[in-house]
Amino acid sequence: TEEVVRGVMVARVLTGVLNARGNSAMADKKYTDVQLINRFKNGSLDAYEELIARYSQRAFNLAMRFTRNQEDAEEVLQDVFATVYRKIA
Repeated sequence: TEEVVRGVMVARVLTGVLNARGNSAMADKKYTDVQLINRFKNGSLDAYEELIARYSQRAFNLAMRFTRNQEDAEEVLQDVFATVYRKIA
C-alpha cells in the first residue's frame, strides 16, 4: 500500500542522512548533534530547529532521489522530521 511505501522511503531517507552525517564540517557548529539532541530532550525547541536546519537539505535531496517528485519528497521530509521528533522527545 501507499502507506507502507512511504514508511520505507522515510526509513531509507533517515538511514541515508544518518550515514552521511559525518561529512559536514564542524567548524561553524556551536553544538554537536548529540549535544543538540540532549538539549532538545531537555526542552529546547531551538536545538530541534538546528537539527532540521542541518539535515533538511540532505534529507530532501535523498527523498527526491527516491520519489522523483517534489510534492512526494516534501511529504517524506515532513514524515522524516516528525519521526525524529517523536523518537527523540
